[in-house]
Amino acid sequence: KTDKITGSKATPEPGYAFDGWYVGENKVAATEELDKTTAIGQLTKDDRGFYQDITFIAMFVPDKTKTYTVAYESEDETKGTVTKASQSDQVLSNTAIIGSEAQEKPGYKFVGWYRVDDNQQETPVSTDKELTNEALKGFIKKDSDGLYTDTTFRAHFEIDSSKTYVVNYYSKGNGTVDPTKEGPFQVLTSDGIEGSKAEPAPGYRFKAWYK
Repeated sequence: KTDKITGSKATPEPGYAFDGWYVGENKVAATEELDKTTAIGQLTKDDRGFYQDITFIAMFVPDKTKTYTVAYESEDETKGTVTKASQSDQVLSNTAIIGSEAQEKPGYKFVGWYRVDDNQQETPVSTDKELTNEALKGFIKKDSDGLYTDTTFRAHFEIDSSKTYVVNYYSKGNGTVDPTKEGPFQVLTSDGIEGSKAEPAPGYRFKAWYK
């Protein structure tokens, strides 16, 4: 008898979409609800006329409409930039999130990549300029269902104190200069430069400073 057959309903987990009901490799229904009529219609009988066991399989696939975005930004583009601005992927996957690379401007150095959290708090991620999938995937945010969600990574830069210059003062003779040298100074600033004073030798007069 088939009077107790009622069918079944498929419900996808978050991030998945229902693909169909299958018997073996054959798709027998496209709707989430497998109704009684459809189920009975798939039954077969043996040579004695008895209904045989049957298994209906609900198939689910990643829902392509459910996506998230990972963004990359510089804390200050006057200090440095990033090579890639963003990538998107399906909420169950991170394989399309290939990362970005930080590039410092002259006079600055790269400090590190940070994940931007709530209230603009930051979590350290990597001190390598190239932020790879391997480095960042464990830091992508997840929602209450455990699905990946929008995340921003921020590159930080600071003044590179190793990048310096000096100012030299020179007399071609018949006088002196004091001081003869100032510095070193960091290449982004002129703070601290005070200049020099030229003193002509007896019988000479000062003409001008030349660069």
